[in-house]
Amino acid sequence: KDNSTSRGIGFVVAPHLIPKIQQVSFPSHRIGVLDLQLDKETRVSVIQICAPTADKDEADHTDFYDEVRETAAKCRSYYKIIAGDFNAYVGPKRPYEAFIGPHSLEERNKAGERLASFCETSHFYHGNSRFQKAKNRWWTHISPNGVHRHELDHILCNRKVFTDVAVVPSFQTGSDHRLLRAQFHFDNTRALLDRMAHRRPPPTILDTRPLRRAGCDRRKLR
Repeated sequence: KDNSTSRGIGFVVAPHLIPKIQQVSFPSHRIGVLDLQLDKETRVSVIQICAPTADKDEADHTDFYDEVRETAAKCRSYYKIIAGDFNAYVGPKRPYEAFIGPHSLEERNKAGERLASFCETSHFYHGNSRFQKAKNRWWTHISPNGVHRHELDHILCNRKVFTDVAVVPSFQTGSDHRLLRAQFHFDNTRALLDRMAHRRPPPTILDTRPLRRAGCDRRKLR
């Protein structure tokens, strides 16, 4: 059985990365997970998503983000990337936000509120808004009539390792969405230090035998 796609969710993997694939899974028809072991120290989980459209019930949107959050929590990789069509305009950061950047093509809409809330509560950095781009390198979707252009596709990461996020205008996808590319700098030293900092120390086992012997010796002296 071909498990490479599921109702539009799938992965296109460069040939040199195919041997590094650890696992591919599809928790739902809207979410897929690709686990990569890039080298001995660098494990990456790429979570591909397709969010409900604006005409869906609020419960559908809530269930979707709950499932994305649960999927990300189950991934054991140090680096977790979430990418895809969020059907959202996230807008620039608000003063109280730490995980949204200052740049955006348009103002935030209701779907963008959900996405921003997910980033803040789940501690995922929003990559698109961290970099200033020319307008033609920003929009990711064009309307069927060719008039309206929006930034609906977004890339998130649980670590602040983005070096660039931009559309690749020359790449033809054959759809109304354009290819959005992110570049990262994975720091193995930092990853190792973080793992050491969060590693639980071994439990201390107290050897009580010397104490018991000392108690016996005191009783003999009496």
